[in-house]
Amino acid sequence: MVKSYLRYEAHSSFGVISSPAGNAVFDLSGRHSITPALEKVIVWDIKKGVQVAQWADSDNKAEVTRIARSPNGKDYAVGYADGSIRLFDYSSNTVNVVLNGHRGSVSALVFDPTGTVLASGARDTDVIIWDVVGEAGLYRLRGHKDEITDIAFVEPASGPSTALNASTKGHVVTSSKDTLVKLWDLRAQHCVQTLVTHRSEVWALAVSPDSRLLVTGTSDAELRVWTIATDKLDSISDEHGEVSAKDATRSWEAISEYGVVRRASNGRIVELQFHPSGQYLGSLSTDRLAEVFRVRTQAE
Repeated sequence: MVKSYLRYEAHSSFGVISSPAGNAVFDLSGRHSITPALEKVIVWDIKKGVQVAQWADSDNKAEVTRIARSPNGKDYAVGYADGSIRLFDYSSNTVNVVLNGHRGSVSALVFDPTGTVLASGARDTDVIIWDVVGEAGLYRLRGHKDEITDIAFVEPASGPSTALNASTKGHVVTSSKDTLVKLWDLRAQHCVQTLVTHRSEVWALAVSPDSRLLVTGTSDAELRVWTIATDKLDSISDEHGEVSAKDATRSWEAISEYGVVRRASNGRIVELQFHPSGQYLGSLSTDRLAEVFRVRTQAE
């Protein structure tokens, strides 16, 4: 048998619009969609249906698995299957920095409200907090036993963090395939609450713009809604802004279960996202069904 096929190797791909391994995000104008395309990222003009830019790193051969947009609309974090993260500049279409720290495929990425801190999760079960300005990792959050599926920042009642203290103030909530949802205090670098209600993998979560509502989704047809007592988020710190080990491990609950919302879809949840106004919640499932829920006020 002549093995002539061994003389050939894949050189490049063509006709790729988007690959299923990662998520797509919009730019601030809403006119462009930033989508994963194997090891590259393509920027599409939605109205014209044409490619306007392509982001790629010649040193990278891993597939894109996650994309996150910074609040400033200029910086985009792109996670890859090899665990690396690259920060791209939207205007110049170039790589600003490469961050290496995960030992598994990046599965979750989110910027904090200031855009100076990036949180990432991966299949290695670790959550890493990165200093975007300093271009370095700050610390790891360990506690999950399976792949991290989603991350969101939660702001305390005292208000959003500033660029000077964003890396040491505030909280993040994480979900994982281990069925757990965890609330982390960034100052203590410690998990302060674990939600154990779910019976299957938690695939997505969303925090409302005012940080008062948390919604989680799993493989079943229900969305669980939680309330966040933002005033309790600051109570873990003493008057000097320091956290003792005793305070960090004490039993307290900032997140409480509120109720359940039934979805029309029976497919596994893929994405949950609040509208910037906080009045609507969008969900996407594996059966390609997108649903929009209206968030009612207490008066309603």
